[in-house]
Amino acid sequence: MSLNTILHAEDDDLITRLMEMMINKYFPRFKYKSVKTAEEFLEIYRKAHQEGKPPYITMTDYNLDGRMKGADALATLAREGTLKADRTLLCSGDPGQEVLDQIEKLGISFIPKPIPINEIRLFIERAQKK
Repeated sequence: MSLNTILHAEDDDLITRLMEMMINKYFPRFKYKSVKTAEEFLEIYRKAHQEGKPPYITMTDYNLDGRMKGADALATLAREGTLKADRTLLCSGDPGQEVLDQIEKLGISFIPKPIPINEIRLFIERAQKK
C-alpha cells in the first residue's frame, strides 16, 4: 500500500464503484482500495502501518458484512494508537445515538448515507491539507 491510498470498507458494490469513480476523477493522486469487512480492513491497515505506509485516508461504513462493525475496527485502531482521526470518515444510513457516540469518542468525521458525493470530496480536500 502506498502513502497516497484511500482505504475504504464498504459492503455495497454500487457505493464502492461510485467512490472509486469519484476518487479517480477528482483525486487522481490517490489509489483507492476497497474491502468488504472490518476484519479485512484491520488486516490491510495493520500490515500497511507495519510497513510504514499506512493509508492516507480511511473510510468505513458502520454496518459491514462479517462479525465486526466498521466503527469497532476504528476503535481497535484507536486503542492501538494508529488511527489518524483527522483523516478518518465513518458513514452510516442509520446515525442513531450509538453511532454518534462512537464518532464523538473517536474524534472522527461522519457523513450520513446516502452519501452526498460533494461532502466526500470536501472531506478528502480537507484531509489533503493536514
